[in-house]
Amino acid sequence: MKAYLVKSFKKFKDDALSKLLYDLGKLLLGALIPYLLLQYLPNTNSIVAKLNEKSAISYLNLIFIIVFVIVLTALIVTYLTNKRYNLIKKDLNTDELTGIPNNRALTNELKEVIDWAKTSNSQFSVILIDIDDFKSFNTTYGLTVADQILIKLANLLKSDSRITDKLFRQHVKGDEFVIIARNTNLQNAILAANRKKNTIAETDIEIHEHNQVFKLTVCCGVTEYTNNDTPEAILERGFKAMKNAKGVSGKNSVKSLI
Repeated sequence: MKAYLVKSFKKFKDDALSKLLYDLGKLLLGALIPYLLLQYLPNTNSIVAKLNEKSAISYLNLIFIIVFVIVLTALIVTYLTNKRYNLIKKDLNTDELTGIPNNRALTNELKEVIDWAKTSNSQFSVILIDIDDFKSFNTTYGLTVADQILIKLANLLKSDSRITDKLFRQHVKGDEFVIIARNTNLQNAILAANRKKNTIAETDIEIHEHNQVFKLTVCCGVTEYTNNDTPEAILERGFKAMKNAKGVSGKNSVKSLI
């Protein structure tokens, strides 16, 4: 991702600067030609003398304008370049289907939150959420309905999250959703996972395009950050907890692992 961002950023910057230099070159050339003509024309002509007299003032104004244009254009190019960089970065870190951060964003966020936990001596927990029997939705109703269910579930989870929670969609081992909950210990994260599980089970998932209503259940794996955890280690532990939850009754269950 970093290489792609750098390449896109450099291409946009080069294109913008090339256009800037080209436009300024035209402006300078257009101003220089009449100035040189006035310098080499004899001053015996009263009209030329007056033009030369006025040109001294007008060219000072022109220099000021050119400097102003250069500074203004540089600011505009910087703004547009940063805006484009941020758009590319957001696109690379966003799940195309649900519009929430994707697995790449999850890895980056875990690195940041681990550093935050170490420096601030704080806690955070991770909740993995997996839809029960989701393969049957793909088989029975098709990918279109399955995708709509994922979108609806993502929206439901977003509406149920605290401002300090962050929601992600993970594709590494299936279609799990992952929540990073800052300032949350294991016990509180288990309570939150049970609340989300119950909310999902009690909510009708309506697919208006197909005039269908679905009832979903999920299994949740919960784990808490411990010293020296890596992003991979904490996700693996959360995944094992989620598999344990599925092993209990097969669906609609929460398990934790530390």
